[in-house]
Amino acid sequence: MPASTPWWSTPSTAAPRPGRRPTLGLAAAIVASVFSGATMADPLKVSPGGAQAVSATGIPAKMPPAKMPYATYAAPYGIDRGTCDRSQLARRSDGNPAALIGARIGHSMDRIDQACVARILEFAPDRAAVRWFGAPRMDYGGPAFAVTPLRTFERDGKYCREYQALATIGGQDEQGYGIACRMTDGVWQTPG
Repeated sequence: MPASTPWWSTPSTAAPRPGRRPTLGLAAAIVASVFSGATMADPLKVSPGGAQAVSATGIPAKMPPAKMPYATYAAPYGIDRGTCDRSQLARRSDGNPAALIGARIGHSMDRIDQACVARILEFAPDRAAVRWFGAPRMDYGGPAFAVTPLRTFERDGKYCREYQALATIGGQDEQGYGIACRMTDGVWQTPG
């Protein structure tokens, strides 16, 4: 190799000039690409409207637009805020939900409160307490409920949740524990 040939123009198989580091050429190439505005190829391209991500091969990718790198959702009926919106649930309540909580707590719940428990088991994360007030009664202001899913597990191919229920009924505090499993039709029932 003639002495007048710069070391960065040598073929990659040739050894660098003595006293020079081969990584300096790589660093110079990176700096030059940054200042020239060249960018590396992005594996996913987003269409101008942001409607659908397309891979470099042109196949639609199953990924939301670049502005939102992951999907989020809000649990319905106020459960994501730690409460159960009885009025919204009353408008959408379907049928008569199974009685999930027994004893005195369960007897003080109407069908909307039981539907709240079912929605909490469906949407609330483990150890997230959800609180709400039941319908007012003639003899007292109405019960206050709190249900906390404690853990989620699988039993006989069905998802089950252990939960704790707290209630203040007529000024007295009540506490109960239970397990409910989600049936194939989406209804939560106590295993029996």
